[in-house]
Amino acid sequence: MRGKNIVSLIGNLAADPEARGTAGRSSLVVFRIAVNEPYKKNGEWVDSTEYINVKCWGDGLCDFIMANISKGDGVLVDGKFRTETFEKNGVKHYPTFVVVNGFDGTRVDLVSRPDARRERAAPQGGRDTRQEQQRQSPPSQQPSKPPSQDDYLDDEIPF
Repeated sequence: MRGKNIVSLIGNLAADPEARGTAGRSSLVVFRIAVNEPYKKNGEWVDSTEYINVKCWGDGLCDFIMANISKGDGVLVDGKFRTETFEKNGVKHYPTFVVVNGFDGTRVDLVSRPDARRERAAPQGGRDTRQEQQRQSPPSQQPSKPPSQDDYLDDEIPF
């Protein structure tokens, strides 16, 4: 039987993402997300927090992460589990990561931002502030009405 390796996580960045240079490969960004899961203990709700390491490959995805996501931001991560092996001081280690490879069905999306982040000025480096302002502007308070038949009629018919 064929298996399927799919991981979907929603959490908050525990620290700012870190870009790492690699030899002969595309860009790499690593970060850790905190995933809170509530459970009942002695009749009280308690949060259990898992800290999960994520590695992201691919120039476009890494550029997006470095420009738009920072510590405290809520993120959705879709990827795959990978376990690496290395030896240190004669002891084998097996760290597990969630790996996101570019845009091949895996992703990292911004889910929420702390209010303090929204108020900060955009960093130097050419970030598009128009897009940031559109994201921050409150939605229109006017109630929307369903379109009527008159909205679809046009006096000028092209034939």
